[in-house]
Amino acid sequence: WSVVLPITEAGNVLVIRQFKQGAEMVMEELPGGTADFAKEPPEQVMRRELLEETGYEPGEVTFLGTEWMNSRNSHTICYYFLARDCKKITSPKLDRHEEIEIVERPLKDWIEQVLRRETGGWDACALAAKALPRLGITLKFSDQ
Repeated sequence: WSVVLPITEAGNVLVIRQFKQGAEMVMEELPGGTADFAKEPPEQVMRRELLEETGYEPGEVTFLGTEWMNSRNSHTICYYFLARDCKKITSPKLDRHEEIEIVERPLKDWIEQVLRRETGGWDACALAAKALPRLGITLKFSDQ
């Protein structure tokens, strides 16, 4: 699985709103997808999925590492990327079963959304933890 935190040239995060069958609700998540990594490297998967789902291509890409998706019962590894200066170059090219809406959120708002656990997946939380130091952002917590 490859997932990306895409930040536009204007400093907004590209978020995908999509109905998720398991949760039975519309959720917001980051662009990403799976592939046979023996045939397609994780960064290429991320670039392809970002372009297909949003119509954007990244400027600068930073690989942020990997994590197990669920080490209890899966061999799947998630590859995390930070993509800055993303620029819209085309319309999304969705699969016939995909019905998504692309939303731009200011980075600060997206971080607050993640901290309130209002995103569609654990991968957004993990990616935020990995990306924020690269973005020069430090979270401050009160003792309350």
